[in-house]
This record gives sequence, C-alpha cells and structure tokens, in this order.
Amino acid sequence: MDVHVIATDWQTHGPAMRRVREIVFIEEQGVPRDEEWDDNDELAHHFIAIDSAGRTLGTARLLRSGQIGRMAVLEPHRHRGLGRRLLDAAIEAAKSLGMESVFLHAQVQALDFYRKAGFEALGDEFTEAGIPHREMRLLLPMAFDTTSADRSLDIHNPNGPGMEGAPRADDHPPRLITFVHESTCREALELILGNAKRSLDIMSNRLDNALFGTPTAVDIISRFARRAAVPRVRVLVEDVRAVAEGGHHLLELARRLPSKVEIRRMPPDVPEGMPRQFVIADGEGIWVVPEPDALTGFANPHDRVEARRLTETFNRLFDRATDDPELRRLTL
Repeated sequence: MDVHVIATDWQTHGPAMRRVREIVFIEEQGVPRDEEWDDNDELAHHFIAIDSAGRTLGTARLLRSGQIGRMAVLEPHRHRGLGRRLLDAAIEAAKSLGMESVFLHAQVQALDFYRKAGFEALGDEFTEAGIPHREMRLLLPMAFDTTSADRSLDIHNPNGPGMEGAPRADDHPPRLITFVHESTCREALELILGNAKRSLDIMSNRLDNALFGTPTAVDIISRFARRAAVPRVRVLVEDVRAVAEGGHHLLELARRLPSKVEIRRMPPDVPEGMPRQFVIADGEGIWVVPEPDALTGFANPHDRVEARRLTETFNRLFDRATDDPELRRLTL
C-alpha cells in the first residue's frame, strides 16, 4: 500500500484528522476531550499520512511557536515509518518558515523515537493529559543569508553531496489542492500540466479523454513538447486497447514527435496500493488520483518530496514497460 505524507490545513482535512485523533488520543489513551481540542488547529500547519484509497492514517501539526504536536498514527499502520515521515514533514516546514528550532512534548515512552530524529530532552518529567511527558527540542540549520558580494561568487560542484533538494531563492511553499468532481479534477490536472518546463511523467489506466483528451490538455502537452528546450513526455498506460481504439490525440502527438513523447504499456506487476493515475511535472508538481475510475484526489504544484517518491516508482515501471506495437501502428 502506497502512503503519501502531505501538508494540509484544518479547513481541508479537519474531519479526517479529527477521526484519527479521536481514536488514538481519546479512545486509546484516555485524553479528555476538552484537552484534546483547542483553538490552535485553525491556524496550525497540518500534515497527514494518506493512503491510495484516500484514507487518513496519521496526523501531525506545527504551531507558529515552533511546537510540533498531535502526532498520531492509527494502530494497524504503526511501525512502518509513518510517524517519522510525519515528523520529518513538520521539521522541513519549520525550516522553510525560517524557524530557528522546534520543540515538542514527548510522551516518555516515545523519547527514543524523537532522539533518533535529533531531538534533545530538556528539563524534568511532567504530566500532560494524565500521561508522563518531557520537553524535547531540535535546533534547525541556520539559513545562509547571502550578501551582494556572496552572490557574485562562482558555485563549485552545485550538484555535490547534500545539494539535491536544497531550497532555492525562487522556491514556493507546498499548496495542497483537493478535488472530488470531474471539473475540479480536470482543472487541477491542467494546472499541473501547464506548470511543466522540463518534463512530464503521466501514468493512467486508459488516458481518460475527459481528462487527458480535452482540447486544453492536449494543447498544453503539445505546446510543451514543441517549445520546451529539452522536453520529455513519458506516458504509461494500462488499457492499451482502449487508448488505441479511441484514437487518442496523444497517440498522434507521440507519432509526430517520437523523440519527445513516448507512450508505453504499463508492466503487469504494479506495486499494490500505488495510485493508478498521476502526473509529475518537473519533479515537483503532482496530480494524484488514487483509484483508477474515481475523480477524487489531490494536487500540489510544489511538493518535491512526494514528487520524488512517485518519480522513483515511475522510473522503475517505465524501464520495465513495453513499447506496444498497437500504440505505434494506430494513428488518427
């Protein structure tokens, strides 16, 4: 089962996060309801672990004070690294916000978990919601504030160790977009497609014409393939016959621009739980529909972490995919 950790807010995923915290904190740990719910949720940065079926499996939040809290993972999904991924997402968000440190109130039984992430315990043990805790803190790397003289220096080995994924001056914060209808699903798809400057990776069971075959979507992909400096459009499809017999416009584009657009048949052994439809733009923007025949999912123009995870899987599948002759023969 493929699980994504994404940034969100209380307005978007509040009910789902409330369910997880009700189960973990109130039902399992006996935290009083009036202590669990506060006014901070509306303003906090939230993070959720969401599976390919759209189910929320875990939560965490980051307050403006730098406090990380409400770390919860549903019992059947523990010991799979989701807690660490939620914690890492909160820490990365704090870095992007310019925070100098983050802190948390760790349950005593979880001290080792946070120590492994670099947190240091401070002060004495105390009781919170009837559970023993200790405060823990993590100092964050100080951002390098360049001067005009620094910016004139040459950069040596810019792709050296530790540089991958480093923030740039023009970086944008993640912006989660969720959709549940065809129109909003299509709008989110066209947004991600339109942001591409270097590469587009598309995985779809049959390249639904209502999404990928609209004049707008086809025009975006066509202009990208023709005008980008070194464009690369890679497409994986599952139902080759449906795509070929439908005379999809992307097939004609692949026939005319074979060096820029490549469509392959998806290998049969797709990892269980992996989203069956997604788009990755420039290794940063993502559009994800977990279920093959659904129109519910999410998009984010700037989410390098999830884009990297999807790209790694896509690359493995594309390397084992076949260049189906039926796709090459049929044209419009």
